[in-house]
Amino acid sequence: MKKFLVILLLFSIAFMIFGKKVAVFEDIYDLKYFYIDGNDLFAVDGESIKHFSIKDLQLIRIIGKKGEGPGEFKMTPMFQLFSDHIFVNDYGKILFFKRDGTLIGEKKTSSDISLEKVGANYLSTRDAVDMKKGVAVSTHSILDQDLNELKELFSTNREFKISSDKNGKREMKLFRSVKRCFTDGEHIFVMDTTKGFYFEILDHNGNLLSTVNRKTKKIRISKKFKKELMKEFMELKSWNKWGRKFNHIFPEYFPPFSHISGDKNRIYVYSQVGNVKKALLVIFDHEGNFLKEVIIPRGDISTINNNKFYYMTENEDEEVWELHVIDL
Repeated sequence: MKKFLVILLLFSIAFMIFGKKVAVFEDIYDLKYFYIDGNDLFAVDGESIKHFSIKDLQLIRIIGKKGEGPGEFKMTPMFQLFSDHIFVNDYGKILFFKRDGTLIGEKKTSSDISLEKVGANYLSTRDAVDMKKGVAVSTHSILDQDLNELKELFSTNREFKISSDKNGKREMKLFRSVKRCFTDGEHIFVMDTTKGFYFEILDHNGNLLSTVNRKTKKIRISKKFKKELMKEFMELKSWNKWGRKFNHIFPEYFPPFSHISGDKNRIYVYSQVGNVKKALLVIFDHEGNFLKEVIIPRGDISTINNNKFYYMTENEDEEVWELHVIDL
């Protein structure tokens, strides 16, 4: 009886962490990321955006393709999903589509900036690299609809080694503490893990609404974690082309968290538990009040919608992508 109860408890814990499989998609081949809105799933597959129905698992339409013409993408499209349109940031231009895939219009941009829509404005990240000095500079600003700067939020400098070692490898520092920006389309979240578990909540004009500064315990990066993570890296398709060219440098401790996302109700902060299979989701309201913590699978392609955590895993044997869900 005790053995049965232990097995039942372990099964329940696994179900809570890894959720349940709710759908299988056969028409996705090179998944980058995805969003869910009600019964609709929009996935970036290679250089196109695919719109699926979750209810009947049918591919409804394909939006865009690789190219340089109207409605086409030079690179993997970075998009945001809104109630009445889709916003896409591409290399050197931004695009607007209706939800049915109809192209509304395009606008040329500088090739060294990345844009995200926030309210009626844009959150801009401009990157500049000085290879001689070994310095990368990122400037984060708010732009108006004509792409004129309204406000510079902050700028960061990151030094890196240009030279290689005797084996021709360069340094790649993992789990760095950084200052970065994210947006949910209405708010801006400025994280600064050099200060600890710290982030600011701004409105779409860059005005400070609230600050979160939470006390957390440092988590040491174990030898087991390093070994298991490097094993995962070496199993990636890109390892032979890129990964093996670097020496991967681990700090002593994980940073307090890695990134932030949000929706109309909540703010989601992604943190670590020191396990290659699991991560910690710390949830706040839009005033910065702590709500709860939830253990989630680590490293999978994921999104959050309507208080549910969705993630996709590739079933290579059956050549399909499987959608799982965890209630938050």
